[in-house]
Amino acid sequence: MRTRVAAVLVSLLIAGAGPVLASPAGAVGARYADDFNGDGYHDLAIGTQYGFPSGVDRAGFVSVVYGSATGPGPSEPAAISQNSVGVPGAAEPGDEFGAAFTSGDLDADGYADLVVGAPYEDVGSVRDQGMTTILWGSPTGLSGGAGVADKAPVIDGYFGDVLAAGDFTGDGYADPAVVQRGFTLRLYKGPFARTGVPKAVITKKLTIGANRAVAGRINRTGGVDLVTVNAKTTQVLLGTSTGFSATAKTATGGQSVTVGDFDKDGYGDVAVGSSWAAVGSTAGAGRVGIAYGSSSGLSTTRSPWSVSQSSSGVPGTPEQNDHFGSDVSAGDVTGDGYADLLIGVSSEDNRGGATVLKGSAAGLSGSGASWISPDAAGMPYAYGTDFGNSVRVRDTNGDGRPDAAIGDYSAYGWRGAVWSLPSNATGPSTTGSEIIHAPGAAAGSDLSMEFGILLG
Repeated sequence: MRTRVAAVLVSLLIAGAGPVLASPAGAVGARYADDFNGDGYHDLAIGTQYGFPSGVDRAGFVSVVYGSATGPGPSEPAAISQNSVGVPGAAEPGDEFGAAFTSGDLDADGYADLVVGAPYEDVGSVRDQGMTTILWGSPTGLSGGAGVADKAPVIDGYFGDVLAAGDFTGDGYADPAVVQRGFTLRLYKGPFARTGVPKAVITKKLTIGANRAVAGRINRTGGVDLVTVNAKTTQVLLGTSTGFSATAKTATGGQSVTVGDFDKDGYGDVAVGSSWAAVGSTAGAGRVGIAYGSSSGLSTTRSPWSVSQSSSGVPGTPEQNDHFGSDVSAGDVTGDGYADLLIGVSSEDNRGGATVLKGSAAGLSGSGASWISPDAAGMPYAYGTDFGNSVRVRDTNGDGRPDAAIGDYSAYGWRGAVWSLPSNATGPSTTGSEIIHAPGAAAGSDLSMEFGILLG
């Protein structure tokens, strides 16, 4: 049963490419950590934690739109729930399967797998113990799955609430990281057996709590690093062969987070959205904090930058409850080698929108920033009030410039929808954009509720 807001996880982002799983000599795995059918294109996962699979209230489901030379498809993806063939468990009221997910080739078979959390799953007599499930990739996409063992079901609970995946130990295999109750971090070391059993499990107690987690390369050594975020604090945990090493330098917290190399210096930079933050006396206008990376984690010599709609060059002006920073995602949408930042502004003028900030040798700034409106010419129309509640940068058509996926969970009477915008030399373009509809939309079913609340 659901008793609190679920956390979001995001997988490893490399500027301009999306999730990548780099394998050293001897290791075998998918080229991309989000290519579930192994065809060489990035795929887009969509969470619908409040969905009604088989009519079960808030049991939740996930969907995948697969990349291709012509972009993502199908325009109405299927729902994968705990009632799907081969998926462990059963769809039950309030489980919220899909409240969090991440991806990587966990069994090193050449196909990326999707790790899905159902944090409010009741197991036996343990209320809200939670459940984490691996959905296996295959030539036809995600098919079947296995459960991951919860190492402390009674003590921690909410298993699958906060997830992230990357090669944290540097051995070439994807490792899911799970945070429970904010302070218990477990690294499930790959490769996995098809039964869902990892090579090993490494447990670490955090001194700074985590409501969000994202993987990315902050420094240039060891494995992929883990960035953890709560409402007040952002921390970097450096990946090593034996687990995670916490860094002393922290940054301000928020509700959404991404990693990208905005200045192309080889170190990943961290962007954190705080959509409820005040700008001056304007409550809920929102802001995004940028902390630059270094060899030791977050830079101790370079000052962070706080950007809002009051910043020079940034479109719009701060207004009450605009929620600038409702979600953030990094990728080189212009193809110039610098990661750019896509920022959701979910309540702008009761319609929403998104801002693109361009990367450069000096990092991010408002110079050349652009605005994406749901009412722009070329955009397929659907009424909603929260365009930009979720955003994701992903090169689904393989042209070298990541596309922009933007969700509005309120569209079509709260069934929800996701827009896909192709990119060109100036960034995401409304020309050629398309809508991805919720499962069952064509039949007018009530399967979906807030489709597009989470993109990954």
